[in-house]
Amino acid sequence: MVDNNDPELAPDPQNEDAVSAANETEGSISESDSTSDLAGGEDSPVAVELSNQDRAILDFESRLWKKTAVKERAIGVELGITPATYYQRLLALSRMPHAFEYAPAALGRLTRAAEHRRSGRIG
Repeated sequence: MVDNNDPELAPDPQNEDAVSAANETEGSISESDSTSDLAGGEDSPVAVELSNQDRAILDFESRLWKKTAVKERAIGVELGITPATYYQRLLALSRMPHAFEYAPAALGRLTRAAEHRRSGRIG
């Protein structure tokens, strides 16, 4: 049995935005099936184009983690998917404009990290 109060599953408290995002999005995917809490409301294109799982993945990625192993364990516990599936879906979401509208900070951070890795390879 997994202890959901495990302190290792907590996001890094050094980033206030990540902590507030984590507090707003605690719980599993199945707990939030409505689109009324999305940015832009029910009639927003973001609400129409992102699935509940997509929103849960973006919310999860908005949190910062001290250790990769802890994050990957939490992916299975909280989202019910494998880390490989999580990262594949996250990559696909990073290429969707409506995902950037929903989680600009998380996807911007991923984009900057990818650009930094690419610039290191070129030189």
